[in-house]
Amino acid sequence: MARSRERGAVPFEDHYRSLLEHAYFVGFRFFSGDNHLAEEVAQETLTRAYERWERVAGHPNREAWVMNAAWKVSLEIQRRQSRPSAAGVARLAGLGEDLVVERPILVNALGRLTTRQRTVAMARHYFGYDVAETAFLLGMTESQVRTATHEATVKLRRLLGERSRSPIDTTLRDPWVNRA
Repeated sequence: MARSRERGAVPFEDHYRSLLEHAYFVGFRFFSGDNHLAEEVAQETLTRAYERWERVAGHPNREAWVMNAAWKVSLEIQRRQSRPSAAGVARLAGLGEDLVVERPILVNALGRLTTRQRTVAMARHYFGYDVAETAFLLGMTESQVRTATHEATVKLRRLLGERSRSPIDTTLRDPWVNRA
């Protein structure tokens, strides 16, 4: 007989369906509609949530915890399969679908964002949540979401070469190198 993971009056089974939907949605959006990979993300995410249920149950926003975990699982799967998603990040930066940016440049640019900027920008532009939904999921105010989104977009545009929106010139400019 399966044992219920509980912390006080918060059994895992009562939240399973809702958490599964959130995890599946993250995987579905991350992998551009691939149902198989979305199911893999959801399954692995819920396994992790179950293993850590005492901590997750006490979290003020379980859905945000699961979405963050699903995002990490998606990244792990992507790394394992070496499937870059440059178009989504180029769209996030407002650089257009037709811009081809190499993966190392994207990883470098995203790595220069703060965790808050990266999380908010991905929720808003990559996963398609509006300001209110993002604020609710991340436990922030709508004003904080708008500010973090703006800061992330400005920084990504600068790092990915907003001055040259050409698909040919996508290299990051080193601010310490004097170009004549």
